[in-house]
Amino acid sequence: MSFYQTGSINFDYNGTNYTIPCNNKNLVPIPIPQVCEAPQVSNGATGCAFACPLPSLSDSQYDNVKIMQGILGWFSWVNIFI
Repeated sequence: MSFYQTGSINFDYNGTNYTIPCNNKNLVPIPIPQVCEAPQVSNGATGCAFACPLPSLSDSQYDNVKIMQGILGWFSWVNIFI
């Protein structure tokens, strides 16, 4: 038993013959052009994503983050022994 109609439908429209298969169970997605706003970029299949590295921080801000990450890592390591 099939829920899909078998065969196909043929019709003419403005002098062009169209055939629509009725037993095709596979849906084909229509590609949609992606317009991504800055700072995002198109990553192809799944949509928009942020580029690496994130452009929201300057070089000096990245350096500050690295220093703070090192300090917090040191505190965590020292806290194990307290």
